[in-house]
Amino acid sequence: MAQFYENAPIVEAVIDLQVENESFSEESFTKFSRSVSGRYDKKSPVNEAQFQINVPNGDVKRDFKNIGYRFVSNEADRVIIVKGKGFTFSNLPKYKGWSKFSAEAKNHWANFVKSLEPNKIRRIAVRYINKINIPATSGVELKDYFNIYPEISDDISPSINGAYMQVKIPQPDLGKNFASVINLATAEPDEPGFVTIILDIDVFALVEIDPTDSNLWAMLDQLREKKNKLFEASIKDSIRELIK
Repeated sequence: MAQFYENAPIVEAVIDLQVENESFSEESFTKFSRSVSGRYDKKSPVNEAQFQINVPNGDVKRDFKNIGYRFVSNEADRVIIVKGKGFTFSNLPKYKGWSKFSAEAKNHWANFVKSLEPNKIRRIAVRYINKINIPATSGVELKDYFNIYPEISDDISPSINGAYMQVKIPQPDLGKNFASVINLATAEPDEPGFVTIILDIDVFALVEIDPTDSNLWAMLDQLREKKNKLFEASIKDSIRELIK
């Protein structure tokens, strides 16, 4: 069972499903929009920039193509992004737990499938972004708080003012096409006297399954459980004391 933290540092939880789809239309998006009407009334287009270069004179032409829509809940704590090639559901603060989060995602996914009629799911992912504020009047030693951190030789510098690192890790215990990406980075603190660290864990699988496959949500449960294990393996007790 996952460790419960009263002050869990989750700033965004994400379920992301990328699909193969050739048949969607603007009416498909309108149909999905009706399914969330009254609860997600803040709707905005998702655009993709397209560039064309005129070779003779070097002029660059930029156009924007509408590829989907972003729906924000009336409480501004949940976001749905619906595109022809994918579905993303995010829970912003305050996170209310996996059961409620995944149950709502499942409902929206069912409406996505009815509205856009995707052919197959190609990628599934569970991603959690954590923002951890460490009290400090000066710098902190990341190794005192994390089991994953960037390290440089003292010959380069005895200290750093900012950092970003990314590691991609295969997860053969889940399957050959399962992997995780862990990002750790410094960020601007919310207030003086703190050092702010972003710990971003994305667990995903490359798949080829039917959009209505009954095993989909069990697979997402697996990804979430792996995410929990990676989070625990990434932090030390000094972090646990801050978020307990």
